[in-house]
Amino acid sequence: MRPNVRALRDANGSAITVSRTVDTFGKPPTSGPVPTLCAKSQMDNPTPTDEHKPPQSVPVQWNWRPKLRWFAAEYLIVVLGVLTAVGLNAWWQGQQDIGTEDAYLHQIAADLDATVALMAQVDEVLAPSERAADRLFESFRTPEPLSADSVLVWVSVSTTIQNVNPVVGTAEALVTTGDLALIRNDSLRSAIPAYLEQQQSLLSWQAEVMDLAVDAITAITRHVDLVEADAALVAAGGLLVIPRPGVYAADSVTSSPPPFPFDARRFQRDQDAYHNVYMLGLAKIQARNMRQQIALAASDLRLRIEAKLNR
Repeated sequence: MRPNVRALRDANGSAITVSRTVDTFGKPPTSGPVPTLCAKSQMDNPTPTDEHKPPQSVPVQWNWRPKLRWFAAEYLIVVLGVLTAVGLNAWWQGQQDIGTEDAYLHQIAADLDATVALMAQVDEVLAPSERAADRLFESFRTPEPLSADSVLVWVSVSTTIQNVNPVVGTAEALVTTGDLALIRNDSLRSAIPAYLEQQQSLLSWQAEVMDLAVDAITAITRHVDLVEADAALVAAGGLLVIPRPGVYAADSVTSSPPPFPFDARRFQRDQDAYHNVYMLGLAKIQARNMRQQIALAASDLRLRIEAKLNR
């Protein structure tokens, strides 16, 4: 076999070489390679093979699962951190509130103890005045005349009165500042304002009692000179519990005669004087009852606070 080469030209005039293989007898082979066309234009611009083709862009797929796990972990850490900080802050604030509550309760308990002690002290101081008022009232029922000095001493001592207030400063501060919410026990939190209202009511009652006592004493002074009565008390060796304005030194009072000498017999027979002495004694009884109510309310609240502090 030998190749049979024939030169051809294409439409542009370029040479095209056709190579065909034939056998020696001039017949085409029954088998063999396919004839190859080689164009000069194709040689100049060869078709790129797979090895020389530019890389094609492959679409990138976003794998969101790892990023979601990372986000969830970060979110969980942030949330747990915030909740932990809030929890610690709440715990710390709770401990501070408990300390403040205990301080309030201890101070209120001390005020209540002081109130009870104060009421007992005033009762003791005014006990002679109450006994003198009783004797003065009984003198009107005595058929025989009494000595003027005795009646004057009873008048001087019985006309001693004293205003007294409970110690409520801490309880009032607890309510007015809004710190009452620090008291965790519901019953005790309600009892403190109720106690203050009760004491305020008792103080209003005390004001009425004091007005009654002052009116009675003022009416008694129309029948007895209190300066003369106080002088009789000092002369008898007594001591003025609460000095009144206008009372002079004992020497000057006892050395000068009274401008309106006291007549014990006439005083015992005066109905108006009898009524005034009765009203004075009634005011003293009510004042003692008022002090007992103040002390009882303070003792009751003290027991509640003590039960709370001992838990």
